[in-house]
Amino acid sequence: MSLALPGCFDERSAARQDQDLDEEPSPSARIARVHVRVHSNADELNGQSELQVEGRFVEYRGVDEAFVRVRASLPPLATDLLLPGACVPTDNLLGDDDGAEEASDRELALADVGDMWVSVGQREFPVPLALVPDFLEYVSGVEYAYADDSSAALRPVPDGTIPVEVRVEAVAGEDVTSFGASTRLPARVDLAVEVGPNDLQVSWDDGGEGLLELDLTMLRGGEIDGQPVTCVVADDGAARISLLDLHHLGFGPGDAVQVVARRYRRSTVAAGAFESIELVAETRSHAVTPWPWLHLR
Repeated sequence: MSLALPGCFDERSAARQDQDLDEEPSPSARIARVHVRVHSNADELNGQSELQVEGRFVEYRGVDEAFVRVRASLPPLATDLLLPGACVPTDNLLGDDDGAEEASDRELALADVGDMWVSVGQREFPVPLALVPDFLEYVSGVEYAYADDSSAALRPVPDGTIPVEVRVEAVAGEDVTSFGASTRLPARVDLAVEVGPNDLQVSWDDGGEGLLELDLTMLRGGEIDGQPVTCVVADDGAARISLLDLHHLGFGPGDAVQVVARRYRRSTVAAGAFESIELVAETRSHAVTPWPWLHLR
């Protein structure tokens, strides 16, 4: 049996401490998004606001981007992940939060980057800050959030779109500079939904540009029942979704099916250390139709 002399132990301990001090901290990365959402018939859904704005400016280290997007509620858009005609359980698009590395300097901070103003059509308003919940010891900061139960003053231009602009007056000395970004809120989607013998048939008044996201939820007794499903389809005015394919995804049966359609437009801008700030404008509408008794079994 051998014993370590006190002096030798102290030298080794000090050497390890010096080595820890010399280690470089994990590099930091940043992602940011301002999301402007208008729900054209939100009054039919309890707890839904017609106009919503969310802004999150995230700096992180010691964790991966997928983890950050889950924890900071910045998931990729379904239209970026799925090909036209594809449907998946909605939870599959949310990612997981298992990407926290075993780094001593794990950090996920949502930053106050300055005063934010948003204009939608003829309306302009400030977007206030709110503290984020302390759900992890290394997560902190604030997010921008605004909600309004009336979008009646939002007048679209002749093509049905609405101009959207974001302006931020940055805080001096922060990692972001003052910036402005603009895009257009897509034209609203007026949905019609019918459950046929073999297909869920969804139609809308006018085709848009690119892709349309359809979120399907089964209702039983007015409550969500089972696994919601998200589909991406071509925005050409009509889509048919196989009931057999939905069954294989664990969808149904129930009393009624709710379909939420989402159109997106977006732009990006760089400001200071944030090399890509995403501005997403979303138009959302929904329809509910009974689920026929012959599909209950």
